[in-house]
Amino acid sequence: MGRISDLVVDRTPVREDEFEDIVGKAISNQFGIPLNLAKALAGRYMELKAKEEQGIYDPWGKDFKEENKEIIKFIERNFEIIW
Repeated sequence: MGRISDLVVDRTPVREDEFEDIVGKAISNQFGIPLNLAKALAGRYMELKAKEEQGIYDPWGKDFKEENKEIIKFIERNFEIIW
């Protein structure tokens, strides 16, 4: 039997044009950081995902992912970008 953390949870689909607002608010609430910073983190995450899907390497992406591991896990566990 797997751990509860191993269970697959339905992710909330969020349109690209609403991603920063919706996910930013969720990040702000979950981690207690200012809304403007949370929206910027959501926007940067979305930008990196778009580049990944296009096969474009972003040299700064590695640093962003390393510095924001918990936030990225939260986003990936709870949200799905609808392009």
